[in-house]
Amino acid sequence: SWDLSFLLFASGNTAEAPRPVRTLPGNPSGIACLAIVDDRFLCSGGWDSEVRVWDLDDNMRAKPPFKGHSEFVRAVAGSNNLLFSGGNDRTIREWDMETDECLGMMTGHYLAVMCLAVSSSGKYLFSGSYDFLVKVWDISTRQCVADLGGHTQVI
Repeated sequence: SWDLSFLLFASGNTAEAPRPVRTLPGNPSGIACLAIVDDRFLCSGGWDSEVRVWDLDDNMRAKPPFKGHSEFVRAVAGSNNLLFSGGNDRTIREWDMETDECLGMMTGHYLAVMCLAVSSSGKYLFSGSYDFLVKVWDISTRQCVADLGGHTQVI
């Protein structure tokens, strides 16, 4: 969202155009990515190097920003009460959604992390990067278990 806020929309069969039902304060420097984690948390990353989280089960209460990245956050994904964030600092951070703590960091990409996805089993995290690699991470150990190379473009 370039206007630095989230707009939640209501629509229906008779709606001519979406209308905002609520506005949430966004990242002060712009929002780059969004994810819903466990159907409970709305998460965003942005240019201010922070991850923002709203608890949808608690009247969309905003949690304190998750701080740890040194540069722009480009990707967020999560599952099983864990959130992962990645960005221009080439790192992936793992966050506990209940305690709001950073549990650890994964490193290995040579350039910015562009996208993240968690496997349906919740065992693996996939990260795509400007370095043309998809890395497969074992979430329980935070170790890279495979590099999927051969790409000729940014992932």
